[in-house]
Amino acid sequence: MKEGRSKEIKHLITGEVEKTQVLEWLMADEAKKSRQQEEKLQEMQKEMAEWRSKSPEPGIAQMVEQKEVLQKLEISKSLIRALQKEIHNQVDQIEGLHKDLESWQERCLQAEHLVEELREKLMESHTQAEEMRKVIAKEMEKVRGHMASHETLQDQQQSLETEGNVQYA
Repeated sequence: MKEGRSKEIKHLITGEVEKTQVLEWLMADEAKKSRQQEEKLQEMQKEMAEWRSKSPEPGIAQMVEQKEVLQKLEISKSLIRALQKEIHNQVDQIEGLHKDLESWQERCLQAEHLVEELREKLMESHTQAEEMRKVIAKEMEKVRGHMASHETLQDQQQSLETEGNVQYA
């Protein structure tokens, strides 16, 4: 029963490790996307700076375009901040899972050690019980022998009493 429980704990630990690996992969992927968006943002900022330097007086169309680009830029910044926050939360969650995993692994090792100690004690108890059974069996043989001797003595005493009663009669 304890081996089944140990296997169950090991199975749970394996599952948690797999989940952790998937989360780490997702985090790496999100970080890569975040870097790519930051690179795009920097490229857009660079283009805007070049555009500003080339056009001496922006026209209405350019101002509208510039406003749209700035709005997209702000949206991208907000998305990057949200993704970074989510990544940090996932990192914290993964660290918590790692600590839980280490705790469960330690508990599993302690349980396995305790099972081994109990198994050794059980074997010792079994050995002692077997030795006691042998001692009791020998003692019972002695008691049977004494009882047989006692019955023989009683039979002899009764026989002597009967003879004594016959002689006096």
